[in-house]
Amino acid sequence: MRTEIKTLLRKRYVPRGSAATFAGACMVFGLVVIAASIAIFSMETRRAAEQAQRTLDVISSRISESLATPEVGAVEKNASRILNDSRVLRVVVADASAKAVVDLQSKRETPPTVSMFASLLPQSSLSFDLERSLAKDGKTVGSLSVHYFVPELAESLGWVMLIALALVAVTIFLAWLTYRRLHDAVVIPANAIQQLSDEITRTGNLSVRLPQLGADGQGRFEESMNNLLSQLDSQEKKKSVYRALLAREIGKRTNALAATNEQLRQLAYTSSETSLPNKAAFLDRMHKLVAAAPTDSKSVGVFVVRMTRVRYANETFGFDVGDLMIDAAARNLSAILAPSSELFHLGGAEFAVFNTGEYKAMQTVATDLLRVDDVAFVYRGASLTLQPKIGYAVFPSDATNVDDLTRFAMLALNTATTANSASTVVHFDPILLEKADEVSQIEASIRRAVDGGLFEPFFQARVDTRTGQVNGLEAFVRWTSPELVNYTNYDLIPIAARSLLATEVDMRMMAKVVQWLAPLAVDGIRIPVAINVSAQTLQRSSLPQEIAALVRTHSVKPAQLEIELVEAVLVGINDRVTQNLRALSGMGIGLLLGNFGSGHASLRHLRELPISIVKIDRAFIAGLPDDAIALAIVESTIKLSRRLGKRVVAEGVETYAQWELLRAIGCDEVQGYFLMRPLPGAKVAEMLRLQFDTSVGHMTLNIASLNESVPCPGSHEAALDSNAKP
Repeated sequence: MRTEIKTLLRKRYVPRGSAATFAGACMVFGLVVIAASIAIFSMETRRAAEQAQRTLDVISSRISESLATPEVGAVEKNASRILNDSRVLRVVVADASAKAVVDLQSKRETPPTVSMFASLLPQSSLSFDLERSLAKDGKTVGSLSVHYFVPELAESLGWVMLIALALVAVTIFLAWLTYRRLHDAVVIPANAIQQLSDEITRTGNLSVRLPQLGADGQGRFEESMNNLLSQLDSQEKKKSVYRALLAREIGKRTNALAATNEQLRQLAYTSSETSLPNKAAFLDRMHKLVAAAPTDSKSVGVFVVRMTRVRYANETFGFDVGDLMIDAAARNLSAILAPSSELFHLGGAEFAVFNTGEYKAMQTVATDLLRVDDVAFVYRGASLTLQPKIGYAVFPSDATNVDDLTRFAMLALNTATTANSASTVVHFDPILLEKADEVSQIEASIRRAVDGGLFEPFFQARVDTRTGQVNGLEAFVRWTSPELVNYTNYDLIPIAARSLLATEVDMRMMAKVVQWLAPLAVDGIRIPVAINVSAQTLQRSSLPQEIAALVRTHSVKPAQLEIELVEAVLVGINDRVTQNLRALSGMGIGLLLGNFGSGHASLRHLRELPISIVKIDRAFIAGLPDDAIALAIVESTIKLSRRLGKRVVAEGVETYAQWELLRAIGCDEVQGYFLMRPLPGAKVAEMLRLQFDTSVGHMTLNIASLNESVPCPGSHEAALDSNAKP
């Protein structure tokens, strides 16, 4: 606003180029005239003095001669001649002793023609004195002093000064007029504007107006000023509306942003499956609890709970059922938790619980968590249990930082969920760390053995129960590394799978088997060999092409290879695995479903996968012929497989009685120590060359000659000759 007012005043009401300019010019001119008059007066005075000097030069010589002669009156006579000049008022002649000899004064009065300016000026300003030294023959004889009065100088000086004074007067008058105009045009409006500005500043009201000031020519200013205020008032009202709209929009967007941030926070810290706090919230909360440093009498227990049967539900009924079980587990856990506990969903079938309390009460908390399975989940009439496994660690007795606390709790959980663990709750123990370190060392040993090729295939025959023919072989990994001789495949294969070495072991094992088959094929001996392949290997999109290139390189027919599907393959089966299996089957490679009846093998796999052979798990064969339940299961499996067009193989046959029973109930093939122990490739190749009948394309075992009394291998030896199911 002030900028607009200054512009208005500058453009319309400040006088420009008229009286003010003329007054300034007059003032300057008057000063110039005064200076010029003073200069002229000084010049006239100097000119008069020079004329008097010339006159004195003539007369002074005569006066000097008069002083040197004894003639009486000669000095006075010559001095009186100087008085003839009307400007001379007094003449004084002194001798050498400075004694006045003649002192003459003019007896004339000031001429009446002299300007009045002479009477106005002091006489001293119009007169001057001239002194001359009188000498005769180089000797000073006296002195001459003359006083001049020049009134005509006042004439020119007076008129000039009069003109200058007139100019000064005009200047003063014009300056006064200019001041009055400026006062009326600027000062009065400025004061009014200042009052108006103070009022606007105090009240913020732009509707006030400039009053009538009363001076000429200011109505236009008031009108312009009030128009300006009206415009500013209108603009301010618009701005107020805009500000209100902007504030409302900012408020709406701020609220929306806050809501979005809250949603993002909920998404970041909440499980989408159960609406419980998720893993991020779990870690954040755990850091806060550990940082709070409970008192000596309080501890923080971290419990990790895994619902092991959720995976079975996913495979049997689909992921929707598995998700329903997870949701049921979340509700059940929330219902049984104590007020001192907090529940989190880590993802999938895993949950975490915090409990703050006494250290000795932590085992009770873990036991209470097992009650999550008290309420069975029913789906399509089937009662599905959760079968929770729990691992936990306690701060600060087990660990003093978050990383160790979570690591130790997960280590305890993994111990509880191992295949050979009967425990449902495991509290962390430092021994578990030692076992973990041992696993790390085994993993490094496996890596070195794989890189060095320190393993070889051993073979065990699969025999037809009707004819005694060897219909195929199964290849087992036998480790030759000195670091691994004391470990079974049940120990080593799962570690290899977890360390992502399983695929490398599978591909190298397959290459060794194909290389072993190649020279036998040259001799006309063609027999299929089954190889256990891990889930990692079957996930490779290029697996069918790699196997095709391998058998083509060594001139081995694809039908000489068989793939036995292990348990982990069935757990993680997906579209890629299914596509690979169908591609391998299309190449002529047979597919075997191992461990049927236990673990994760199910009827769904028989229906969906191109399986040609079903292998009954050794756990059912071990109870034969005395276990009636096992016998019923085996018979049912055989009948079902035949109805589906699948051949059946019984694993783990170790007695003649088992052989006879399986043959009697219609089992197609058997495999076990009773028929043949796993043997190195060189021995099996030698046996095939001796007993294989190339005319009929098979080798036949004389079952009657087998001695039933041959002792069965111990569990450790059997494990060495078995492939684990990673």
